Amino acid sequence: MNIEDSQRDADLLHRHLTRAGYDVFSDRVETPAAMRAALEREPWDVILCDYSMPQFNALRALALLKEIGLDIPFIIISGTVGEAVAVEAMRAGAHDYLMKDNLVRLVPTIEREIFEAENRRARRQVEAALRESEDRYRDLVEHSHDLICTHDLEGQLLSVNQAAARILGYDPETLLGRNIREALLPAHHVRFDDYIAELLNQGFAQGVMTVQTRSGEKRIWEYSNTLRTEGVMVPLVRGLARDVTEQKRAEAALRESEAQYRRLLETTYEGVWVFDAAQRTTYVNQRLAEMLGVSAEEMIGRPAADFLDDAARADVEQRWQQRTQGIKEQYDLRLRRKDGADVWVIVCATPIFNERGEFIGSLSMQTDITNRKRIEEELKKSEERYRDLIENAHDIIYTHDLKGNYISVNKAVEQILGYTPEESLRMNLIQTVAPEYVETARQMVAKKLAGEKVTAYYLEIMAKNGRRIAVEVNTRLIHQDGTPVGVMGIARDVTERKQLEEQLRQSQKMEAIGQLAGGIAHDFNNLLTAIIGYSDLTLKPLKTEDPLRHYVGEIKKAGERAASLTRQLLAFSRKQVLQPKVLDLNEVVADLEKMLQRLIGEDIELRTVLDPKLGNIKADPGQIEQVIMNLAVNARDAMPQGGKLTIETANVAFDEEYVVRHIAVTPGAYIMLAVSDNGTGMDAETQARIFEPFFTTKEVGKGTGLGLSTVYGIIKQSGGHIWVYSEPGRGTTFKIYLTRVGEDAQEYKQVDEQAEKLRGTETILLAEDEEIVRELTREVLEMYGYRVLETPNGGAALLLCERYEGPIDLLITDVIMPEMSGRELANRLAQLRPEMAALYMSGYTDDAIVHHGILESDIAFLQKPFTPNALARKVREILDTVHPIE
Repeated sequence: MNIEDSQRDADLLHRHLTRAGYDVFSDRVETPAAMRAALEREPWDVILCDYSMPQFNALRALALLKEIGLDIPFIIISGTVGEAVAVEAMRAGAHDYLMKDNLVRLVPTIEREIFEAENRRARRQVEAALRESEDRYRDLVEHSHDLICTHDLEGQLLSVNQAAARILGYDPETLLGRNIREALLPAHHVRFDDYIAELLNQGFAQGVMTVQTRSGEKRIWEYSNTLRTEGVMVPLVRGLARDVTEQKRAEAALRESEAQYRRLLETTYEGVWVFDAAQRTTYVNQRLAEMLGVSAEEMIGRPAADFLDDAARADVEQRWQQRTQGIKEQYDLRLRRKDGADVWVIVCATPIFNERGEFIGSLSMQTDITNRKRIEEELKKSEERYRDLIENAHDIIYTHDLKGNYISVNKAVEQILGYTPEESLRMNLIQTVAPEYVETARQMVAKKLAGEKVTAYYLEIMAKNGRRIAVEVNTRLIHQDGTPVGVMGIARDVTERKQLEEQLRQSQKMEAIGQLAGGIAHDFNNLLTAIIGYSDLTLKPLKTEDPLRHYVGEIKKAGERAASLTRQLLAFSRKQVLQPKVLDLNEVVADLEKMLQRLIGEDIELRTVLDPKLGNIKADPGQIEQVIMNLAVNARDAMPQGGKLTIETANVAFDEEYVVRHIAVTPGAYIMLAVSDNGTGMDAETQARIFEPFFTTKEVGKGTGLGLSTVYGIIKQSGGHIWVYSEPGRGTTFKIYLTRVGEDAQEYKQVDEQAEKLRGTETILLAEDEEIVRELTREVLEMYGYRVLETPNGGAALLLCERYEGPIDLLITDVIMPEMSGRELANRLAQLRPEMAALYMSGYTDDAIVHHGILESDIAFLQKPFTPNALARKVREILDTVHPIE
């Protein structure tokens, strides 16, 4: 466009540009209205403007150009403008000014300004793309479920995301500048220096740390950190952690990548390079010399090929041939610095002809775009990393419009829900969210639209196969031109976490019930010892026809039944005393097979599937037999019309993946015992309570509700695990896992003993705090001929032992007594009378003589309640073997 009131001057400019080889399209205007119309009509490359005209001037034209917002090179051409006026015009936005009587600089000036305008547009496009990439990255970081931070080698936090701040209980601004050591437990402080050393040696570090939140809660993080040195003034540690306190979260997230894109394009300075017809350098400016790392003098006389690699030389040679034909070009070129580094430039090359039209050389202007090339490459890598992170995330990352129609989903939707991404994009939110949670999802979106701050929330979604999946969802609104148009969300599968929480609650409930049951059993056993014992003593002198014999016998039977219930309570609460042996479980099952068939009846088929290469376990054989019998009875009752009972054994091994999903299980080798029936089965509500004592689904009077609780207690006390799998109408399977041992199996079958002579004359020291038990024990021992020294507690027993001058052959002591336990009493008396043996009795285990309910091999123990005959037999057995106290 030519803003000029003189047609003659306009024609002069047109002829000048045509002679220079331009195909000129121009429009002369001389009023603001004409200028505005021309700008709306054509995309002009350059505006040439006379400074002053009758109806218009250059300053008003510049103001109009600025008002419209166009970036077009504006060159003032005047015959009268002075230096002060030219400066004013340049300040107003003119790019250059020329005198009409000296147009030698017209063509180079136009070429330069057109090139600079194009470069400005390129920079704006790159900067816009860079801002968009940074926004996407920052948004991903801030909405990530993982904890992302950076810290220096001293541990000082330089950045944290919302997830890290939320879990630690601080605002992000509060955490910045604090040292990460403050959040670590003291045990991890010493390891911090080792962690830094690992980073410096390897460039990365992975592991587990325990942190303490602001509220004092301890949380476990798995971290995978890397050391970054490239592009930063001081080394930085990029940290990625996942909170695994509640679940296993297996994956890395990127941090601080936006720092790679914060470099903006530097101000572009052109390098000028002039060649003669033989491609020899005739002139360079200082900027070009600096770009190539040489002095301007070193470049004079040298061809461009000296500063190019082989590929660029061939390209430049071809372009030189086009230059000789008068073709101007603009292209990207990679130059080689003196130190070997590459410099990318945009070349604007113009052929030079003399007055006779002969080609005499070329002038080219180089704009350094090395930074732009680097940023474009980094931007490409960032977009690839962004796509890779989205597509390979374990969480479902999705977007949907405000009506709930899915717009995009990542590959995780197929892994978790079973729908392909293509299927998902044809679906709506209400088709994937469980019906009772649809309103919750809608309310969360409504709260977001209302400006409320909504944190992560819980939903259940429906898989393609109908399975429900628990997810934790975090969302944000998607805006277009400032208006919400959709929702972006991240949904994390927390099904396993919910299952583990339920397992933990059930385990804690069973532990609490066990403590209560064990406490009750302790007091009952003392009472039942007296009831059963005195019943036995009363029955001995009564004749068969005596009517009192029937009454006393019924009292004893009731006491024995109560004792059986107490033993079951102790089994459930894991407080009974076990005497384990190394067993071949196949042999135990085989020995019980005939008895089990009689027990379950002829209408139930008994089938055993025993692994011939089964390893051994270490357990109390009697208790394992009771477990199998109880499960068989339970299965029989579940098949009133007959059915099939299967007992199976196998070697199994638990890996890390299995134990994460099961509370209190440790990795290793186990023996599995499975008892399965095809009976009525159970619903989930019944399964949740079957191991509770006194819980039964049988009719009143047909079960105590202690059978399965006894099984549970025995297996747990034996160091094993038990799980139940059942569905209504599809039967039930109980799977028991006991630790596999490498020892050979021992003989465990009971051998009938011949009648023993139970009487004796030895002296026995009795220490028992329960008076009724103490009196019964004394009477029984005296009845069998023993001399009894009776004391109510440990202190009295010590005092009596010091004063008594005769020999004492045996100490009988209750395990649990006030002030001094039975084991402590025995240890102290061993110093006074090392030849004296000891017999412990209790209705409740204690770590004084057992370890987790397992009796030590050299300990003599009598379980309450006991009969007079059992007491006499145990005392005679100890005295005959002269069992000393250790």
